[in-house]
Amino acid sequence: DWRRAIFELTGAIVVVVILLEIIFTASHVGEEEVLHFNKTLGWSGFENKSFTWRKEGFARLSFNSFGMQDKEYSLAKPKNTRRIAFVGDSNVESLQVAREKNFCSLLEASLNKARNDTKYEVMNFGVSSHSIGQSYLVIKKLIIQFQPDLIILPIKHDACHLLQPKLDGGFLWSRPNFFVGHDGKLVEDHTIQNLWLKSSSGKRMQATEWLRRNSHIWGVFANSMEAYFSWCSKGGLFSCFTNNNTEFSIGTTANRKKAQEPQNEKSLAESIQANSAQDQKVESTIFLFRVADSLLTRINQECKAKQCNFMVVRMPFYDRRYINRTESKLLEETTSRDKIPYLDLTELLGDKIYNGNNPPVTYKTHMAPYGHQLFAGEIFEFLQKKKLLID
Repeated sequence: DWRRAIFELTGAIVVVVILLEIIFTASHVGEEEVLHFNKTLGWSGFENKSFTWRKEGFARLSFNSFGMQDKEYSLAKPKNTRRIAFVGDSNVESLQVAREKNFCSLLEASLNKARNDTKYEVMNFGVSSHSIGQSYLVIKKLIIQFQPDLIILPIKHDACHLLQPKLDGGFLWSRPNFFVGHDGKLVEDHTIQNLWLKSSSGKRMQATEWLRRNSHIWGVFANSMEAYFSWCSKGGLFSCFTNNNTEFSIGTTANRKKAQEPQNEKSLAESIQANSAQDQKVESTIFLFRVADSLLTRINQECKAKQCNFMVVRMPFYDRRYINRTESKLLEETTSRDKIPYLDLTELLGDKIYNGNNPPVTYKTHMAPYGHQLFAGEIFEFLQKKKLLID
């Protein structure tokens, strides 16, 4: 009868789901759901979760009980140990390479090789897409508990745009925001974060957290939907009929000839528009850097109060078109004023990135293993030169 048919169908579906889950688990497929909502920080890594990263590079990694892409640590610092804590975004988190090949592990090995009487622990507190404001909260709420001797914040080019509030940015913009009040004091605001939580997307993400943490089938589905929407944003199925820059249109004789002709210089109107856009970017950077400046000052003060050094590293963007020289200049002025050790790697890494170094320094937007080697080497030399940790 129909009841038996429904029972059998339900049983078959359950069996298929279990088998798929087993197969996906054994093959490490659907393991790229790594972030979950965090009331204090906006989001953080799933605690105690193992995963396989394939979106850029390849690595099998895990988060520890604190949500760090790192091994487990005790809060109490062991005797004769010095701790360096890196904090920042995905460039610090380093999901793209095996843990033993990321700059934290490489720097730790170099430091321990240089000194036999002191043990060094280099800790990774990076979280994908975190702003300087969120890094400040990670330092204040978590890192300080580990009694670090040095906190290092790498800042990528054009990082200030992450400090700009967005109402319609989705999960990765449902972050705590910071403002500088009329009295010059730093203000922490969770308005956008709370609005997102009440939205349909926010409720759905909270409701599916168990699936995102535990289900490989859900991970495959999420990755497929992400790829689909990315494809749609680029024109999808009909792009070859609507986009004049596709291989289909350029492949015709007339269009190929046109594509090979030198481009005309920009018209006066286009030049004015481009200059206007650049001016707006400069103005936006200067405005947003007021917040970044206050955050960096606050971080430095928090570190000094805990007898901890603070250091800033300027990272190059991996596409020359997006270099924000205004931000670099302002960052240099802030660190100089507050006497914060500052290492600018824009030229060193930038030249190797832009000139197509072999082996490659980066994959797409994150460092490849060779990039991690270069970065760790520069940090090690700077620490020696400034005597921040090595006497």
